[in-house]
Amino acid sequence: MIIRRTVITSSWVKLALSLAIVAPTLVSVPDAIAQSRPPQRASKHSSSNQPSSSQTTSSRSTANPSPNASTTSGWGNWLRLFRPPNTGVPSNTGNGSSRDILRCSYDEPLMQPILPAPEDGAYGLTLKARPEVFVEIPHTSAQEALLVFRNEANGDVQRVFLPIPTAENEAAMVSFRLPDESPGLVVGETYQWSLTFICGDYFTLNDPTIIGWVQHQEKTAEIDELLTERSPQAQMEWLGINGYWYDLVDRLANAPGSNP
Repeated sequence: MIIRRTVITSSWVKLALSLAIVAPTLVSVPDAIAQSRPPQRASKHSSSNQPSSSQTTSSRSTANPSPNASTTSGWGNWLRLFRPPNTGVPSNTGNGSSRDILRCSYDEPLMQPILPAPEDGAYGLTLKARPEVFVEIPHTSAQEALLVFRNEANGDVQRVFLPIPTAENEAAMVSFRLPDESPGLVVGETYQWSLTFICGDYFTLNDPTIIGWVQHQEKTAEIDELLTERSPQAQMEWLGINGYWYDLVDRLANAPGSNP
């Protein structure tokens, strides 16, 4: 097995020593979602954007992985409901990853991030201060990942090292997020996030990295009431056509029947 290794600078060593570890979560495909069919329609979306401020942080948290994991079969029709936010794609968006091959070595299967289409800038909205990033991981020699959220407006950063859980199944759907103790994302601000899988003993710039964009939107009383009064299927439809990618995927992963 060939694993990429490069010499890292002392600054990266200091960064690694300063970060905490938080456990990500294994999720499975909800039976109820896999067996249902989304409505075949699309409409416009709405959102707002106004600047705020945040601070650079690193935090510690824990999470309980579910005992089952699976692939996203059955999610496709629902994810195709997604329409990119009308706030416009952030500047300098990439193709969703730093390299075309998301794996530590060529004898490993590819990891698959659950992201909006590249033409949409891998960009979506969220109603959560700590949105989850989902990646399908069939198998990887990486045992740790680095999750970073960088504020587009002022460059402030929140970051944390995350252990990569293992599953008996061939493919595991794993969710990564900032810990509960972190400040979270500021309402109205856009963030670039990156998730780097550390293939060796230390973080390097050559490690496979997934990149995306997210804007935190306020969950107003009107939105809360709208989502509360609708069926789970109607909630996911509304989230998708209004640009809330991260909440749509989270609903798919955590709907009734997602855990045994």
